[in-house]
Amino acid sequence: MVCADGRAWFAAEDVVAQAIVAAGRQREQRPLLMQVADVFAHDVWYGAGGRRGPAPGARARATEASGQYVATLAMLALLVRDHLEPAALELVYRPFAAAIPVEELARE
Repeated sequence: MVCADGRAWFAAEDVVAQAIVAAGRQREQRPLLMQVADVFAHDVWYGAGGRRGPAPGARARATEASGQYVATLAMLALLVRDHLEPAALELVYRPFAAAIPVEELARE
């Protein structure tokens, strides 16, 4: 995902970072960052086969750090989606869109 859309992805990351500051949501991001880090610290995101995840041959070719980065950026984009252009949100949320359509997430 990140590699395929390289320049656009990192441009969207910059837009998300700017939106966090513009929206004044630095304080709100901290507990969210801790929750995502906790999820990745206590479970193997791609599974070890069997009931914990896909068989070894079906795993994503990425590190847990990559998974955490992608999940964190998507979560931060949701935090400031009211300050983002739809294209930026769509790009960074794309890895999760099939499992959790953004339209189903309540805006607060």
